Amino acid sequence: MKILFNGCSWTRGAELENEEEERFATLVCRELKADCDMLGQGATGNHRITRTTLSKLEKSSYDLAVIQFSQPSRTEFYRDGLYDSVLWHVSVKGRIGGSRKKYWDEDIRHFWYTYYKKIYQDKYGSDEEKMFLTAIRNTCIVKKIPLIMMTINKDTIHDFDINLLKMNLPLHRNNHPTKEGHRMICSEILRKYEDITY
Repeated sequence: MKILFNGCSWTRGAELENEEEERFATLVCRELKADCDMLGQGATGNHRITRTTLSKLEKSSYDLAVIQFSQPSRTEFYRDGLYDSVLWHVSVKGRIGGSRKKYWDEDIRHFWYTYYKKIYQDKYGSDEEKMFLTAIRNTCIVKKIPLIMMTINKDTIHDFDINLLKMNLPLHRNNHPTKEGHRMICSEILRKYEDITY
C-alpha cells in the first residue's frame, strides 16, 4: 500500500520534536502498513499543494491520497527557475512572507503588498479553493484513488472531509499540532478511511 500526503507545515510536522516519526502521516502509514510519499512543505499554499499533487497523481499510482489545504490567501509565482511562495499573514495583516523572500527586490515586495492590500479578496480565495478542491477530487475519481481532503481554513464554505481547526487540537506556540494533536489527526484519518473503503 502506498499513500500520498501533501499539505503545508501542518502535514510536514512543524514544531514536533521528531517530525518524521511523530507526524500524522507516519502514524497513519504505520497503522495501515503503507509506504508514505510525503510532499508536505511549510510556508506554502494551495497553489503549490494542488500543482504538486496533480503532478504526482499523473505519474504514480496510490492506494490513498490525504491532502491538506492551507489558507486560501497564500499563493506562489515562478521566477528564475523556481517557485516562490507568498504568504499574507492572516493574524498579522500587512506582513508578507515567502519561501525566498530574501531574494525579492523592492518591486516584487511592493507588488505583493499592493496585491493583498488593494486587489485580493476572500471571495477570490474561496473560489480558488473550490477550483483546486474540484481538480484534486476529479483526478482521484478518474484514477480510482480514495481521497481524504482536509483544511486549516476555519472559514471555508466548501465540503472538506476534515477541518483540522474545528477538531480542538492541542497546539504548539506557533499554532501547529502537538504530538498528541497529530495522534488525534491520525485517528480521524483512519476513521474517514474506513468510511470510504468499507
